Amino acid sequence: MKKVFTLIFVIALVALMSISAMAGKMLFIDEFYFFVTIPDGYYVLTRDKSESPESWALFSEAEQEQLMQTYVDSNVYLNAVSKDDFTTEMVLTVFEGQTYKNIYNLNDYSDSKIKKELGREWESTVQELGMKADSVEIYQNGDIKYFYTRGTVPSGGRTVYVMLYSTIVNGIMVQCNIRSYDGPLTSEEEAELKQVVDSIHFTQIMKNPNKSSGSSALGNALKWAIIAAVVGGVSAVVKSKAGKKGAAAAAPGQPASPADQQPAAADIASGTVPAIYVCKNCGAQFNRLTAFCPNCGGSDTLEEKTGL
Repeated sequence: MKKVFTLIFVIALVALMSISAMAGKMLFIDEFYFFVTIPDGYYVLTRDKSESPESWALFSEAEQEQLMQTYVDSNVYLNAVSKDDFTTEMVLTVFEGQTYKNIYNLNDYSDSKIKKELGREWESTVQELGMKADSVEIYQNGDIKYFYTRGTVPSGGRTVYVMLYSTIVNGIMVQCNIRSYDGPLTSEEEAELKQVVDSIHFTQIMKNPNKSSGSSALGNALKWAIIAAVVGGVSAVVKSKAGKKGAAAAAPGQPASPADQQPAAADIASGTVPAIYVCKNCGAQFNRLTAFCPNCGGSDTLEEKTGL
């Protein structure tokens, strides 16, 4: 069986290398069996520091430790920040849980069904986030269906500009978002995000094994996708380095001077990074207090984690 999977993996890799026209860094998210490519012009960080040592070298040991903990707590598997000024950030997150297993594949739902289910939650979600956002739109890339939106959200006394794509494939939710801290996203930045989305390819897209479609959970899952992408504490890199031109100009392998460094832990202490909440029912951790647990679906089971 292992030999069969290895053969499938090799075939998929060769195929992707031949069809991918985007210059950049291609990575394999091995926990979930999909490829993604980040365009040139971004420092790329993943949980495996050996994949991008030159990017991790830009941060102090304290920052590295805090970033890694943030990635684990926020379900981040890839984080990319603009090399020129550290004010634009791409984030790829993956969420697991029974909610997503029930839905299994967003492509099984019609565009109208997705918009209808999210529409029930949309207005309250936007108000809760203090967000100004476009309506939700649908984007199809081969066998993968995404919903996407763009908007602004207040954070740390300034306006953050966000665009995000979300999908559910093989019982997991995958999100890609881009956020700017120094003004509206440019058309080039939005095009780069779309390139990243288009570069995502699973080695296999499986059929839904569930007898029911799980449509009753669709609205909640889509609402959580918006909340997690917009509010999740995954912007520690940008908040630590934004405006630090010396840090942005530092060559790979040469960390910025201490005067240019601002430990990411300070963001938590100042309250600009959301607290961590834990589900009393299943133990899952999240960066947003919601009426239900996105992992197990328990109602009013999230409570703030203490001792941070």
